[in-house]
Amino acid sequence: MEYFILLIVFLCYIGLVVGSFPVIRLNRASIVFLVSSIIILTGFINLDDAIKSIDFKIIIFLFGVMVVNSLIYFSGFFHWVSFKMFSNRKIFLLIKIVFISAILSALFLNDTIAFVFTPVIIKICRDLKIDPKPYLISFMMSINIGSMATITGNPQNIIVATKGNISYLEFLSALFLPTIISLFFLIVLVILFYPDLLGNQILQEEKKLDLFNEKNNRIIHKPLFIKSFFIILLVLILLILGIEPALVMLIASSLVFFTRRIKSSKILSMVDFELLIIFSGLFVITEAIKDIISPFIELLYSKLGLLISTFILSQFISNVPAVLILLTKIKNHYDLFILSSSSTLAGNFTLLSSIANLIVLNFCQKFNIRIGFWEHFKIGSLITVISLIVIYLFLP
Repeated sequence: MEYFILLIVFLCYIGLVVGSFPVIRLNRASIVFLVSSIIILTGFINLDDAIKSIDFKIIIFLFGVMVVNSLIYFSGFFHWVSFKMFSNRKIFLLIKIVFISAILSALFLNDTIAFVFTPVIIKICRDLKIDPKPYLISFMMSINIGSMATITGNPQNIIVATKGNISYLEFLSALFLPTIISLFFLIVLVILFYPDLLGNQILQEEKKLDLFNEKNNRIIHKPLFIKSFFIILLVLILLILGIEPALVMLIASSLVFFTRRIKSSKILSMVDFELLIIFSGLFVITEAIKDIISPFIELLYSKLGLLISTFILSQFISNVPAVLILLTKIKNHYDLFILSSSSTLAGNFTLLSSIANLIVLNFCQKFNIRIGFWEHFKIGSLITVISLIVIYLFLP
């Protein structure tokens, strides 16, 4: 029975990486649901244990983040930020894209930022008649790196912080400096591979737009914009004060729904319920296999071993499953930061290493922009190795 379970779990992880099983038309959510159902129905674990294995604090936190992000999206906040990205010099445009997207991904989930800002960056580059590829590659990597810094940056951080009882400030203080250093190296590498970014001015004047005038009132919804600002501020204050993250997002999402400005169905339309299904199923799958793979994990355990094994495992089964598996054997509090950061940075290694990368690629296909595997890999592999070295040196 154990070999059978390992086989279907292995196929499940392949499905998560590939994204679907086209012959039977299963997507990621349905693959995870089907495999976790088989595990329960075969009696490998019973239904009660499967339900207990699901960490509903993480599910609530993730749901709350998506609800708040939905309000922010409809308020026009992201559109406002997109105009702030504009610059009349290539190098300044690159720096703005890298740092603004990194900050936003740390606050609002990297996948959300990938979805919202990819078409914006493409439009800016096309308006300026410049090659969008160096900016899109930089964008992919900066949202992965930026998301490493906080518990709201990506799903694996949410898991690690919740399981390890790590506060927002503790998480940020541990990973802030490695994040900034990695972003600096990213800019240097992109310039080395695309030296024309240091060229002369590309426009005579910057575009200046008043987002609150009547002409642009469809871009910014002022009441929702103000409400979004205060909810973001409240969330940050409560997280800094050490309030339990799931409770903070429960409060924030409740405030989002308490409005007559926008229909709740519109807010919920932006919630990725498939992601919540994937998380729930992965909790069940991890519970089923943790005792089987435990001896192998023990062999790899050390600070360097954890960093390398997390990186390798993230490449083969993606970062969230890797974190759920390795989390069961964490012995040291600071190893939690090694686990979260290395699984996140693994997303920069190849075009297929993170969901955020795939979201950007999907938009590139729609706009007939081709980013080759090797074009990404020559920078992605280097920044991944450099960032992992930075993490190893800066974390205890």
